[in-house]
Amino acid sequence: MTLSVGYRRSQEWDVRPYDDLSNAFAFTGRQPYVLILDKVSLYVLELVTRHPRQAAAERFAATVGGRLGADEAERRFDRVLDGLSGVGLIESVEQQEAEQ
Repeated sequence: MTLSVGYRRSQEWDVRPYDDLSNAFAFTGRQPYVLILDKVSLYVLELVTRHPRQAAAERFAATVGGRLGADEAERRFDRVLDGLSGVGLIESVEQQEAEQ
């Protein structure tokens, strides 16, 4: 087993996707009170809270890299991840990863 960086949702936030998954509301009791997440932010949030960071980045690139190109997909993933972390929606954690 190796350790890798992963993320979990902050318990301060409640995220509620729209029925059509086009966006999501994120609520918190501290400032800012309500955010609206776009599809890309919601997708990155789901990926990084279910997979180690590297695996999440690879899945994101596999999904959007064909349209954006690999370099732009990586930049977009990092930018969205920084934004989610910056407002406190996610918290960094160490995760155990099975070696292959």
